[in-house]
Amino acid sequence: MKSLGLLEVCGYGAALLCADAMDKAASIEIVTIDFDKPAVADLDRIPLLAQVKIRGSVSAVKEALRIGYETAKKYNDESDIIAHQINQYHEGIEALVYQTKIK
Repeated sequence: MKSLGLLEVCGYGAALLCADAMDKAASIEIVTIDFDKPAVADLDRIPLLAQVKIRGSVSAVKEALRIGYETAKKYNDESDIIAHQINQYHEGIEALVYQTKIK
């Protein structure tokens, strides 16, 4: 069964460290890392939001998100971390997974 994992953290460096830890912990594919500078956020506290999008088996994505979340806690407040898994996602969202602001 295919699964999609989304890990959102604050900061480019934190996102890269999380992606590295997740990739080493489980057999997943890092699909993309997307960034956004929120207009309404307190820019001193949240300068940049980053979302790491991964794909793999349900168990691999679950383990990768667990490791990614634990890694993110070293650099972010827990309230600033979002981890979510979508199992058996609809084929219609496949194109949306690849949409990114990064060119």
